[in-house]
Amino acid sequence: MAPYNVLLALLFLFPINIAAQCTLTPDTENVVGTQLAGDWTINLDLTNQLWPDFMEWVEVTGVSFTNNPEIVDTLPEDDCNSWMIDFQLFQSGEMTFKFGNNTDPEPVSYPFVLSSLSGNPHLIYWLDDMTDTESFNLMLARADDQNNDLLFLGGDFNSQPFSAWKRV
Repeated sequence: MAPYNVLLALLFLFPINIAAQCTLTPDTENVVGTQLAGDWTINLDLTNQLWPDFMEWVEVTGVSFTNNPEIVDTLPEDDCNSWMIDFQLFQSGEMTFKFGNNTDPEPVSYPFVLSSLSGNPHLIYWLDDMTDTESFNLMLARADDQNNDLLFLGGDFNSQPFSAWKRV
């Protein structure tokens, strides 16, 4: 019994720092988390109703999402230990933006996690070699035929308009 008391005393005298990692907790009832993966193209008719100057401001005409649980293991430890500590993470993967402007730049990809903020589905992604984050609200209207699903991408705040997307 004495060795256990010594071990217990050592644990209190010399605390061990255990690094927190972000952890995924997928939910099969989460509509966005189960349907987000795939290729999406802008639905101009619906987007023009919601956000008439979207194409003048954003210039993104396509977006793709992968479902890759291993991405969560690459997230910055400082983020997992601080501001993300209370977020439930439903999905992680890679998001790729395709641009439709005249310069035809290459698509750009970012690691992301799907969470929720104030009860709204919220996507957080990392850029600049994982040193900066951006985020946006999103909604997904699931159709009987998955090819007819609609994805709505908004801004960081609930006062910003959404753009509408359809599956490719």
